[in-house]
Amino acid sequence: MMLSKLKDGAMSAAGITQPDKPVMKALRNALSGEAKGAGDWIVSRNALLVKAGIVREVRSPEAGAEPDLYRLQVTCHLDTHEGEVQVAWAPKDLPQTQAMTAALDTKAPSMYYVGQGEGATYLSAEKHSLNSAKTLTISNIFPGQTVVFPLGDLSQSMRHDLAACFTEKQ
Repeated sequence: MMLSKLKDGAMSAAGITQPDKPVMKALRNALSGEAKGAGDWIVSRNALLVKAGIVREVRSPEAGAEPDLYRLQVTCHLDTHEGEVQVAWAPKDLPQTQAMTAALDTKAPSMYYVGQGEGATYLSAEKHSLNSAKTLTISNIFPGQTVVFPLGDLSQSMRHDLAACFTEKQ
């Protein structure tokens, strides 16, 4: 995500003086090297909280543009059994009127947009069984863009942990 912000000049937009071109090129190259493998799930857990996050690239509809990056983060508070699904992207800002949808596997869209905060959009995941789904497909984040997150790639132990917050209620 940081790499895409550097490529789009977000440092200058944030009021940070941009280094000269050789320094920027070296920084972009270093970040690009570290970004390899960013398409894998990053999992963190402690006694009260589990988080799983993954980044996906989607080809930008604009000719010659860098791919757009989307990050999915799923959080489960093990003590309260409250979960959160967050989608963030770079470099674009979400149009205020956009009506995104989210669907698990091949089912009809059932998750929905519930608001924005701290540079991300939150989706309702209440009563949805994320721990048994293979994919989460989010459509219409931007016109013509769909991103698919591979939930099936999560480990069995992570799926077990997420079940505390994301098991469908009967």
